[in-house]
Amino acid sequence: MDSEHFDESVLFELESIQAIFPKEVFIESNSKILVVCAEDVHLTINLALNYPKNSPLFELSSPSLSSDRRKEIITILNNLCSLNNGDQILYILIQNVLEYFSDLRENEKTEDKKEKNIKKEDEFDLMDSTLPSNFHSGKAIEDRKSVFQGHVTKLKSKEEVSKLFEQLKSVGKIARARHNPYAWRIVRDDQQRVIEQHDCDDDGEPGSASKLLRLLIQMDVKGVLLVVSRWKGGNKIGPDRFRHICNAGREALISGGFVVLKGEGEKIS
Repeated sequence: MDSEHFDESVLFELESIQAIFPKEVFIESNSKILVVCAEDVHLTINLALNYPKNSPLFELSSPSLSSDRRKEIITILNNLCSLNNGDQILYILIQNVLEYFSDLRENEKTEDKKEKNIKKEDEFDLMDSTLPSNFHSGKAIEDRKSVFQGHVTKLKSKEEVSKLFEQLKSVGKIARARHNPYAWRIVRDDQQRVIEQHDCDDDGEPGSASKLLRLLIQMDVKGVLLVVSRWKGGNKIGPDRFRHICNAGREALISGGFVVLKGEGEKIS
């Protein structure tokens, strides 16, 4: 770099950033500063002859960065220059771009960890889990890394609902499910009239519990609490989730012996 183009304060700034970032910053000729942001990401800062009056120009070199990511980084740097117009800004620029890539690496590590956890969840078989003996769990349904499984138990009164639900959630894997919507239904013949009680709860999955309640009514299942656990895998599956929730609930009712199929009809056993 030709030192005659810059006053002493700029030369001192260059010496300072090289001392602060010895492994990341390299001063090149022709007023260029090379910043090693990541293993395959290099930022070149081109200083104007009248820097800091005029802001630096930037070039990003990386085979792995998408065009959107490049634009985002350049925009961040240009905004910093606008906010600090006329000031010496090299430290701020370099610190921000290094922090950007440090955060990016941490996010990637977090996503990798989540992906590994998702794979582990995909591999487990809840049928091997230790469930309360009064509950039956049906076969799990998997779709795009989401897992659905129904659980059903006998229910004598509405006062038992909360206790039974918490009992089921005492199982670690079920407690870790993203959602556990449930529905229950009790029908009593009081000689003079038939008394029906029912209710449902979405547990954060809007619209799911009402579909489970409708399932109980359509199948004429009485005296049960039906819960469907959903472990979300990261990929959105849209309205298909409601179909899986209903199918998981139906499978649990049938495999648990709460419903006996007779031809095309279904009756409580």
